[in-house]
Amino acid sequence: VLLDGDPTVVDELAYSRSMSREALLAEAATPIHKASHFPHNPLCEICLRSHMRQRRYARRPGGAEDDGLPRITKPLQMLGSDHLIVRKSAKDASDSGNNTVHTIRDVYSGVFHGVPLPDRSQDRNRDNFKKYVGVAGTRDTTILVKSDCAGEIVGAVKELGWNPEPSLAERWPHNTTMERSHGTYKSVIRACLCQSGIGERGWDTAVGYSSTILSIAQPAPILPYEKDAAGNVLDECKHKVGKTCWEVHFGEKFSGPIQPFGRLCYFRSQPDNSLMPLTKAGLFAGWKLEYGLRYRSVLLILDYEKVRHGNFSMRSLQAVPEKECYFPELTEFPFAEARQLSIRQMTPLKAPAEALALEFPLPFDVDADPDVSVI
Repeated sequence: VLLDGDPTVVDELAYSRSMSREALLAEAATPIHKASHFPHNPLCEICLRSHMRQRRYARRPGGAEDDGLPRITKPLQMLGSDHLIVRKSAKDASDSGNNTVHTIRDVYSGVFHGVPLPDRSQDRNRDNFKKYVGVAGTRDTTILVKSDCAGEIVGAVKELGWNPEPSLAERWPHNTTMERSHGTYKSVIRACLCQSGIGERGWDTAVGYSSTILSIAQPAPILPYEKDAAGNVLDECKHKVGKTCWEVHFGEKFSGPIQPFGRLCYFRSQPDNSLMPLTKAGLFAGWKLEYGLRYRSVLLILDYEKVRHGNFSMRSLQAVPEKECYFPELTEFPFAEARQLSIRQMTPLKAPAEALALEFPLPFDVDADPDVSVI
């Protein structure tokens, strides 16, 4: 969705990008931008509505201090971790009871992972760390984790036999790298919720999707010691140039379908009546990641009928094999369309209508037309 008007009048809240209007328009229409809305595009309406920031103020320039730690040369040597507080009161939690997000980021590759939580217990943090690094990483006692002084994170790191590197208590700045990452991460979540039309009761259904799509879309970080004094990338580090965080971390491109959060799709089901269609409507909610953040061709789908009747709980998510899910050529966001209709007609917001059944064979049907594309 693009914004009409004078291309030279760009909101000062948006950071400047040295791209022509034509290039910005082309970028805004790409599937990866529609899925992630990263980086900010001043000609994309969803970006402008979701990434609105306070005006910038002058700050005193200065470089970051040397932390005295050894240089990292590969993924899973140094992690950053923090808690992103979404709602301060438990009574204002999501339908699943979540009010915070545990975030983990690999310093070398930049791969980001977010997990919604109802509390910040040490046990939950430990389990999230184990899933992030996988079986091999759990046994590695050389991993260092930078965080603030939250006891739940530091305790989980020590319990795993890793090395904590917390910031000073009650001292600014607190975990600056993760705080900057949180700003970008929250912008992606806002864009997903804005574009899909899913309200705040279901904010946590977009958390996992947003961290994964950010890792897929965001360029891998070039660390300060990976550049020379003139700012040029060193020869031994040029393998990171032009690659995304996901590619640097796993050594290959992400293999799953790139689709926007909350779009209408259809997935295989087993109806009670054997004469009814073998599919039901759903809303795309991301990719199921196993230990080590491995993607094994399984998607996460929100059951359309459940969310249409107000159930935005994480329990509405279903794991569906990639080959048993179909994305129509026309991208539709039922909840966003319902919100727009409510605004235009100045009427109370109503749930989207019942989804129509498909009238053509699906790719996994044995009698399907071989020319029908899969995803």
